[in-house]
Amino acid sequence: MKEPNPAKSEFSCTDLKITNILVGDINRHSGSTYDFTLKGYLVNESGSDWVSSEGQQSIHIYKNKEHMRDAPFRNMFNNTSTGFHLLVQNWDLNNSNPPSYSYRITYDSDIHVDGNDKNNDCTLKNNTMTITGKKINDAIRESGR
Repeated sequence: MKEPNPAKSEFSCTDLKITNILVGDINRHSGSTYDFTLKGYLVNESGSDWVSSEGQQSIHIYKNKEHMRDAPFRNMFNNTSTGFHLLVQNWDLNNSNPPSYSYRITYDSDIHVDGNDKNNDCTLKNNTMTITGKKINDAIRESGR
C-alpha cells in the first residue's frame, strides 16, 4: 500500500480529512474468495495542530450502512497522517452486488463549544470517503492474486 504524502494546503483553520482508502494485504482463498485489509487515511494538512481530548472524535467505518468499527484518535499534528485498518474476510469477487465501505470522522456533539479552538474542524464536507465494491474488486484483480 502506498502511504499518502500530506502537503501544505490553503486552509488557515484546523481541517482534518479522509484522503484515501486503499486495499492491501490481499490473500486469496479457494476460488474467488479473498481476505484483505482496507486502510483509510486521516490527514491534517491545514497549517495548524489538532489538539483534543480523548473520546471527542473517532473514525467510524461502515459496510454499506452497517457500522463495523470505531477507531478513536486524539491529537493530529500539522502535516501528519495516520491510517485506520479494517480486516475484510471472505470477500467474493463474483458477488454481483459487492458492498461499499465508508470512513467517516465523527465528533462529540459539544466539540465546537468546549472552549478549545484547536479541535474545531472548519471543513466538514471532506470528513467522509467511500470506496465502492467495484473499486475493491478492481484492486483485487489488479493485484494479480
